[in-house]
Amino acid sequence: MGKKYRVKLLNDRVVGPFVTEQIGELFAKGHLLGDERCQIFPVGDWQSLKDFAEIKAMLLKVTQEGNLSVENSGDRTQTFARINKPKNDSNKNPVKDKNFQEFQYKKEDLSRVDYGALEEKYQEDVKDLESIEEELGHVKEEEKSENDDGIEKTRIINRSALNNVDVDKTVIVNPNPFLEKIEEVENPLEVESNSEEDDKEEEKKEEVLNTSEATEFINVRELLPDLKQVVSVAEKEFEDKVREEALDDEEPVNKKEEEVEEVKKAKRKKTTPIVALAFIVILWVLLFPEKEVKSLDPVRVKIQFPIQAEFLDSVKSVEALNKGLEYYSQGTYLSKIKASLEFSKSLHHQFKNNKALGYLILSYAEVFENSSDENKAVRTLFKLIEIARSKLLSDANVAAGSALFYKKIGKAQSANRILENFIRINKPTVSVLTIYLDVLIEVGNYIEARKVFDLLLKVKKKREATYLSLINFYEENDLQDKVSELLTEARNSYPKSIPLLLKYAKYQFDIGDYKKYEAVLKVIKTLNSGRSPRYYAKFLEYTGILAAIKKDNNQAAKLFKLALRIHESDELRSKLSLLELGGSTNVEKIILESKIVELMKKAKNAVKERKWETAFINAIKASDLDSSYIPSQLLLGNIQVKRGYYEDAIGTFNRMKKEYPLNKKINVYLVEAYIKAFKLNKAEIELRTISQSKLSDSYIFYSLQAKYYLRREFYENAISKFKESIKRNPVNDDDYFQLAKIYLKFRKFKAAKNMLTRSIALDPVNVEYHTAYANILYELEGAETAIGYLRNLLKQNRDNPKILGDIAIYYYKNGENLEFQEYKKRIEKLASTDASFYEFLIYSAELDDRDDDVIKYGKELIKINPGDLDVQIKLGKSLYDKGLYKEALAMFESILARLASFPRANYYLAKTYIKLKDIKKAKEMADKEVANNPTLEFGYFILGEVFRIQKKYREAELNFKKSISRNGRYVEALMGMGWIKWKQGYLDRAREYYLKALKENQNNGEIHRALGYIYKEIGQSTLAIDSFRVYLDLTPAAKDRAQIQNLMKSLR
Repeated sequence: MGKKYRVKLLNDRVVGPFVTEQIGELFAKGHLLGDERCQIFPVGDWQSLKDFAEIKAMLLKVTQEGNLSVENSGDRTQTFARINKPKNDSNKNPVKDKNFQEFQYKKEDLSRVDYGALEEKYQEDVKDLESIEEELGHVKEEEKSENDDGIEKTRIINRSALNNVDVDKTVIVNPNPFLEKIEEVENPLEVESNSEEDDKEEEKKEEVLNTSEATEFINVRELLPDLKQVVSVAEKEFEDKVREEALDDEEPVNKKEEEVEEVKKAKRKKTTPIVALAFIVILWVLLFPEKEVKSLDPVRVKIQFPIQAEFLDSVKSVEALNKGLEYYSQGTYLSKIKASLEFSKSLHHQFKNNKALGYLILSYAEVFENSSDENKAVRTLFKLIEIARSKLLSDANVAAGSALFYKKIGKAQSANRILENFIRINKPTVSVLTIYLDVLIEVGNYIEARKVFDLLLKVKKKREATYLSLINFYEENDLQDKVSELLTEARNSYPKSIPLLLKYAKYQFDIGDYKKYEAVLKVIKTLNSGRSPRYYAKFLEYTGILAAIKKDNNQAAKLFKLALRIHESDELRSKLSLLELGGSTNVEKIILESKIVELMKKAKNAVKERKWETAFINAIKASDLDSSYIPSQLLLGNIQVKRGYYEDAIGTFNRMKKEYPLNKKINVYLVEAYIKAFKLNKAEIELRTISQSKLSDSYIFYSLQAKYYLRREFYENAISKFKESIKRNPVNDDDYFQLAKIYLKFRKFKAAKNMLTRSIALDPVNVEYHTAYANILYELEGAETAIGYLRNLLKQNRDNPKILGDIAIYYYKNGENLEFQEYKKRIEKLASTDASFYEFLIYSAELDDRDDDVIKYGKELIKINPGDLDVQIKLGKSLYDKGLYKEALAMFESILARLASFPRANYYLAKTYIKLKDIKKAKEMADKEVANNPTLEFGYFILGEVFRIQKKYREAELNFKKSISRNGRYVEALMGMGWIKWKQGYLDRAREYYLKALKENQNNGEIHRALGYIYKEIGQSTLAIDSFRVYLDLTPAAKDRAQIQNLMKSLR
């Protein structure tokens, strides 16, 4: 669909969107004068109508012709300024969280990027990009209908289409910033899976495939008998055409019909043999293309779940399996795609007990990165692996394919665990060891990797993938001479291997031999990059680097853009940014990329080891080497967030957002930083921006929404969004874990256990997942089971303070004090720098009422983990509850020193000052809490509490109501309103508020105490006695115990 425009009339009213013809119609009818301003819909810059070439041409045409006929006018309503209200569907009434307030759009809140103008810049380069494609020999072919061969032509994405909304009318935007209604979850215990429906929807959206010549075969003998028929039909069509032309050219005067007929006959006689000859030549060229030197486009693979046939056919199943094995043995990219089709066909005829399942998983995993729909590919492969889970310990192909898939999606630890378990039981194949070597390098286990490397090096007939893994090992150890030797050996065995040629090109680049580098790229070009989109993208990148070395930055930039259209890459986008800035120094920065990557690697390793100073130093060095290199900037921002430098991190991400407005990954990191820093208003604005992008239907967007709601403590909404995220991406372990924590909070242990099982399967070495699972075992099966589970875990995580601490706590809870003391001494000897070490020491000190140690260990914990402000708030609250008010004040003030707007810090300061009888200071802190976090409930409550103490009941009631309006489940505000109504004599209203508070927290003794007095005044003695009894049970140290007991006696 073409561009659409919105028009700002002379009275400043905005109308549209309109296509160019509609604007011409409005101009022709006098509705537009030509002096109005206009923007590309939806977010272009406002300019004069005549500044847009298409509109200017249309207005000129209207002026010259005096009128304009709009095409397809029957399909449209007349073009007038109009606003369409959203249609109401009476059949859909989603249930909302009654306490959730939808976001309201405000002009000052909208933070929109001018995507239209940015995309326009890219459109200027389209012709240049097409010329580059032609230079490379990749000429567009005619589109063909979709075939079921699993292969499709790589399609270059039209970037402008991302912003073209197929809307003919202006619509009112849904006030929800996330473009959907918030649903309340009725059954939060299980994640529903509607994968079949999702697949159907996606199939409708999927683009039409263009099958390349690599998968089409023409039988010349079958076509030749029809040659005469084709020529005959063509002659007849040509004769008809000649007849029409002759009639068109006929002169009405002095022209006899006989002469016309003679002319037509003469033309026919001359053209008939020419037409026949032309068609023969054309068909000859089409039928024998092997005589031409032609570049072929890359092809993508469709990863689909095999559909079972209605009737089993073991014969056809075996035939397809054997044919697939024959294709697979060829080892090329295209042959693996063909093999996967045959394996799928084999499973179609017989699914159960068919070893084709293992081969299908392996072949799919090998070509996974070239899939036409990566999200669907992830879901399909994950489903296949889940079905084959029972064979992970017995089928080498299932184990190897599963591990390779998990490695490619960033779950290297899961891949490592799968292969470790398989090798422990079985004799590993070369294929398994090859993938295992890459996985060991990925997880940083170089000792074990060396052993596997030595085994593979001794293999006589090495596979292509084996050579690549061995080369990878040498590269990781910076052994360039060994890389050269192995590359020479590999090229002799596999001279046409594209991945080996790409490795060889990289090696030549690394050593600075640019002539050989160019020569290798020419070889890759003649081989069409193996028809693999990912290899082709890498080839374009390398060719772009070559152009940059030759100081042809424009050519390099065009090649990089082509590569990015095939495969998005932050690293490559950084290179492109440098080239667009120009200058020889920028080309040098591209060459320095390997140094940046090395520094980033050191920083990441330091983060794993919690060596924060080293991590910061290396991350800053990497960032300083090239401030435009996106991955290094993101890494620095993430480290800043983890250490609690929120303002610095947000500044980093905002700067990057301005430089790379089309990179939505930066928006994602920015939202996460805002959520962690409790800047929820700004998080909302960024979420609105993402909702307008192609990420709006991705798991990333739903996961971000869930985290936002979780921060706001809207748990039903968070559960709903996490489920939607998991439905779109079932391999995101963090989403499962976040769901598990919510279920644990509400004591839904079975649901939590289910979620944690999935988290652990995806990240088996995450200690936090395991300790949470042990907590569930403790609740469901007792302390002994939980301790046994953790002691078994301790074998792989020796002296881990978190595991040791949890074991000690379960011993204490189980009344086994000797064992508790034993583990306590063992932990104290560690002198660890792990946060969990000090968390246990604080827990131990609280058990023994050692307040000095609580403060001491609390300070140490802050030094180790200064970024976790939630832990500091919790620690400050603990000090407040113990009556250590001065120490609590110091804790809350230190939080504000790091992040002045952090919610509840001023709230707790105000509560502490109330305890210290400094009401003036409490009022000041309450005002700050309201000013910094006006959308949250805490500030209004504490301000109401200050007014209540000052006996300004009207102001107190007003602020309590404001607090409740922001969170209808906030217990303290409900209790405050109950107290106000009680003292005003509205006992029924007071009872309602207290009962609402009781529904949210049944263990709050003060609620039961207040209800006891209200029931007493109402005259319901039995209910009053029951409430007072619960109060005393919940508050053993109640100061008014004797008074309440006497009151209970009198009520009897």
